[in-house]
Amino acid sequence: MKILVIDRSKTHRHVLGRELSKLGHCCELVVDNERAVDAIVDSRADNESFDLILFEVDYSSMSNFEFLINLQKQDKFCFRRSKVVMVTAEATTDFLRLTRELDLFGWVVKPLCLKRIKGVVKRVEQGFDFSMAG
Repeated sequence: MKILVIDRSKTHRHVLGRELSKLGHCCELVVDNERAVDAIVDSRADNESFDLILFEVDYSSMSNFEFLINLQKQDKFCFRRSKVVMVTAEATTDFLRLTRELDLFGWVVKPLCLKRIKGVVKRVEQGFDFSMAG
């Protein structure tokens, strides 16, 4: 699978990239929304959309949600082809509501656990919809 990892933490990006690569996946690692848009546009230009987008969300920053809303409006292709999973430390009712409203594939709650990430990848590979917390 082709996976885009968007995370501010260099350590998280490195660990996720290494572990997902060990599982045989092709990963692109980016630090912010701007670079994520570039990666998505480039992949679309190459006619190779991402199968999975792991997107680290800081709930205190609405810019993350605005980014997803704008991306969804502007690039329906990305959202039809890619499964977007938000990674967050916040699993509040508002957060979960936004996940449903944005029609995202699901979420994973921090701290990141490789077992959870592997579970996300497996569900995407098998075509299951889910929401994953805990």
